[in-house]
Amino acid sequence: MQPVETHDLSVYYGHGKTPRLGYDGDRPFDVASHFDGGKNVDSPTFDYLTEYTSVTIIVITIMNNQILPDELFSNVRLTSLAAVEESLVRVEALVYVNHHRLDALVLELLQTNQSAFPAVISCVQDDTFEILQRHISSLFSAEPQQFASSTAHRLLTNLSRFLHFVDLPHSASLDLIRSKYPVVDNATLVIESLVTTDFCEDVPVSQGRADFAALRATRTKQKGKSHNRKVSMVLDPKLFKIVGLELPLSRVEADNAILQLLGELKMISDHYLVYLRNPC
Repeated sequence: MQPVETHDLSVYYGHGKTPRLGYDGDRPFDVASHFDGGKNVDSPTFDYLTEYTSVTIIVITIMNNQILPDELFSNVRLTSLAAVEESLVRVEALVYVNHHRLDALVLELLQTNQSAFPAVISCVQDDTFEILQRHISSLFSAEPQQFASSTAHRLLTNLSRFLHFVDLPHSASLDLIRSKYPVVDNATLVIESLVTTDFCEDVPVSQGRADFAALRATRTKQKGKSHNRKVSMVLDPKLFKIVGLELPLSRVEADNAILQLLGELKMISDHYLVYLRNPC
């Protein structure tokens, strides 16, 4: 799609030759350093530039070369091209303020300016989008015990609610995306229950043990089965059915179920981003 006009970033950041996004102590941080890969930056603070250069200049690229007609931004909050520009300038500043943490950037957009989020996702360069995908996927490798408070959970929940409740043009792809909302909405409860449930494992009887030891092991095994039947009553079968899991009866099965569900959530987050990138 052809750009409709070009903008001078200096009007947003002052009248100097180099636009300024923020400060590292008393030293100005300038956009020019990003375009040469950070070669002129001597502070270790900017070591991330080599990987995230394209992320830093998302908005610069859009504003200088790829400003799109405002009719593409159908959300009522973005009523003019000026409103789009203002949102994107804020995004650029957030990239710096959050030290190029894409999770913080995405959360900020979803929570404070949802209308700008799909616009940015649809406009970014392919390499930037791939960085975003990899970054968000990596967040799902955290320990299950911390999932409820993790960035991965907050990101996925916000993305899911955005796609489920915001008025978007209807399509078969959107219907498929929205069908995953119940899985995302109930996944945390299922993971928490699997992490905290106490399973009583069966105790095998070794050959050659005394009759008394064998009898004690048999009773332990029977108690274990009884305990696990109670566990299956504590775990909500409806929730497990919603997320596509069977009720586990052992710690091993529970751990496998957690890994399976986290893998599903990672795949859903990727589908969400791909849809926002190309909603067709």
